[in-house]
Amino acid sequence: MASYPQFEEPTRSGPSGVSTRTVVVTSLTAAVVALVFYWLTAFRTITWWDSGEYALAAITLGVPHPPGSQLAVWLGWIVTKLPLGVSKIVALNCLSGVFAAATIGMVCGLALSLFRRHHIVDTGESSEISAVLLGAVAAVASLTFSFGDTLWTLATRFTPYTLTPLLTALILWSLFRWWQQFDRPDAIRWLVFASLLFGLDFSVHRTNLLLLPGMLVWILLRHSQVLASLRTWFYCVASFAIGLAFHLTTIPIAAGNPALNMCDPSNWSSFWSYVTLKQYGGGMLINLLPRKAPFFSVQMVDYLKIFGDNFAHFGGTIVLGVLPLILGLIGLWFLWRRERRLAIGTIVLFLCASFVGVIYFNTPANFFRSMDRHYLPSLLIFTIWIVYGACTLAAMAGKARFRYRLLLPAIVGALVLACPGHQVARNYLAVDFSNNYFAIDFARNALNCLPPNAIVFSGGDNDTYPLLYAQTAEGLRPDVDILNFYLLNTPWYLQQLLKRRPDFPLRFSSDEILRLRAIAWHDSTVSIAVHGAPTDFGLPSEIVLPDSIRLQVRPSGGGTYLMVSDQLVLKMLSENNWKRPICFLVTVPMDDKVGLQPYARTDGLYYRIVPSANAPVNSEILAECLLKECAYRGFDDSNVTIDPVSKMMGLNYCAGMLQLMNAQAASGDTLACAETRTALKRLLPPDRLDWPGSIRQRADQLCSSSTGQAKP
Repeated sequence: MASYPQFEEPTRSGPSGVSTRTVVVTSLTAAVVALVFYWLTAFRTITWWDSGEYALAAITLGVPHPPGSQLAVWLGWIVTKLPLGVSKIVALNCLSGVFAAATIGMVCGLALSLFRRHHIVDTGESSEISAVLLGAVAAVASLTFSFGDTLWTLATRFTPYTLTPLLTALILWSLFRWWQQFDRPDAIRWLVFASLLFGLDFSVHRTNLLLLPGMLVWILLRHSQVLASLRTWFYCVASFAIGLAFHLTTIPIAAGNPALNMCDPSNWSSFWSYVTLKQYGGGMLINLLPRKAPFFSVQMVDYLKIFGDNFAHFGGTIVLGVLPLILGLIGLWFLWRRERRLAIGTIVLFLCASFVGVIYFNTPANFFRSMDRHYLPSLLIFTIWIVYGACTLAAMAGKARFRYRLLLPAIVGALVLACPGHQVARNYLAVDFSNNYFAIDFARNALNCLPPNAIVFSGGDNDTYPLLYAQTAEGLRPDVDILNFYLLNTPWYLQQLLKRRPDFPLRFSSDEILRLRAIAWHDSTVSIAVHGAPTDFGLPSEIVLPDSIRLQVRPSGGGTYLMVSDQLVLKMLSENNWKRPICFLVTVPMDDKVGLQPYARTDGLYYRIVPSANAPVNSEILAECLLKECAYRGFDDSNVTIDPVSKMMGLNYCAGMLQLMNAQAASGDTLACAETRTALKRLLPPDRLDWPGSIRQRADQLCSSSTGQAKP
């Protein structure tokens, strides 16, 4: 009959059976196993969202978007200077995996040490074997977090988000150490160290600051008198301030005018605007009310989905999917039975990282991007319960006394192994990004297709940072100016542009830039003089260019104002005198760009502004770009997962191909049209990209002689 393991009063050294050496070896084993999987599945280049931006910031020691993650940037910059024998971007992506793997090792060690604190394992001849088996159980159970959807995905690319849970683990380690040694004269050092980590977290992602109330409750539960000590408060506040001060390194970095210098926080005033997110409305990221979406039906559901994706997956084999949840709850129950106040402390920390986190982040409904990275501390704390529960069940099974004594430990071991095993089986293909080149290929394709000395406008993160990375880190197309259309509304962005390129076709003094504002506007016609010959723009030589183009400019801000970005585009068109090609990436909607839509011709992955309304597509330029310059790696490979952003970019390629087919069919070259269609379906398979019905229909009909005059 099974019996509970023997208990003893918690001690600082822990009972015999699981030695410190076993804890260290087990933690390192778990970390190494996780790191191997992260390496196998890591990106070999950049990807969408923050990857390109943070990689560029690390390589150039620059300043990423506010409120900044300068500690991650510094660590990344140091890694890029080491002779590792791999490219800088591969080294950075591996660094992210190292952070995540170290987190797994810390979690494993924390949970196993906690188990050792509460349980006597085996003090007989088989103690060494029992310790090894328990170590194996702890390592395997901790890998459930490693192979969960959230951490694994983030561990494959360079961002600051895997540094956040590593700091969480270090904070929890400090708090647990203080809990064990609170009555020692030097125990305050652990609270001081935790405070330092909280301050450092400010220069990573601020997520762990949500654990501060939990730390206070933790102290109250164990030794509340500490909070009455002025000495404790002084040292903790001072260490927090020292950690916080690390973020000040942003100022000298920005003052050095790096290639990436978001918001230019090079002085105290701009630095304060940077960390308080003034550009985004300010508020130090504190915006709890009003709620941007219903709390329970939207925001809590979003958190529960993220939690479920990691520990309670109900799709497929439900029993295996919910095993981590069951083990975690069992672990919490055992912890509650053994040391209730400690259990309460971990519950409070978990609630701060989850429930309070949901309140704090105040996510809008249908937010464009998952908030999973913000809930990593919550998932980490639950993993400690998982490992604790797995170890306790294993110890109980080992003490079972019945005829088939080895059967119960084998069953427990199989169940624990099933947790990360099921995670790997479910997630491996989805997070294997080792052959994913969609983002860098898009950047290279777009830049390589542009005409010499082009000015190209982008619209968001995913069409800006990959291009900036390719240009700055890889040295591709330095003749091109990449401008984010919406950042032109900020003075610092225009100042940096004109400082970097004094010959840019915009003339402003510093005072004039600071005085730029949105102006009252109503529908108006603006004329731009035309200079040059048709052949300068890839237009048929027989076309007669007008003396000027007339733009129907509508208000762009709230229906009554013309934004600064629109004013600058109009001024640029005038001062450029058509000397430099002006282009917009196809990711930028043209229907509200100062009336330029009739003059925007598709030349590949961009629209070029030409001085002829509704100009026909130049099939030679388009074919050169789409069929010769562009790479389409991964779209036709069933082993490569196509994420939603890459799928959208793939459909942009499809749209360009259809434009080319339409031009070829309209000129009567049905053979070239058919060849393009064959290339389209081969390079961008319909089933892989989920072609909409409209694209399928046009691709099938365009090349017939009867549809040769079809319009785009």
